[in-house]
Amino acid sequence: MAEPRRRRPGRGYRLNTAERLAIEQHAVRLACQYLEELQFTTIKDVGSTESYDIDARKEGQRLYVEVKGTVSAGAEVILTKAEVDLHKACYPNTALIVVHSITLARGEKPVASGGILTVISPWAPGDAALTPIAYRYAVEGH
Repeated sequence: MAEPRRRRPGRGYRLNTAERLAIEQHAVRLACQYLEELQFTTIKDVGSTESYDIDARKEGQRLYVEVKGTVSAGAEVILTKAEVDLHKACYPNTALIVVHSITLARGEKPVASGGILTVISPWAPGDAALTPIAYRYAVEGH
């Protein structure tokens, strides 16, 4: 008899596409508000075209910002290889903003609200804090 699967700590419940999008958009909005408070004069959401989420600029300074939103306590976030590579290359002009403990009203049109910001800047994703969760394998003969 197989043992029951244990839920990993820090993981949220399964979200559908609309719910993930509501959380992501809410987290980016809060991150933009935070950057405005820091007097960044140009703040662009570039997440749909770049390997980072926000391009923020002020007085000749450019900041590459990665934003992660979650309903969990935010102890872990998932990063793509492209996100990691970009933030290592652009350090120290980098930031990670995790918006955790977001409240999600589920339904036909999900609504995300609240959340607590954790900001790391400058941010370089250190190898000791990264855990591989997937690999690409080239099958010989194909």
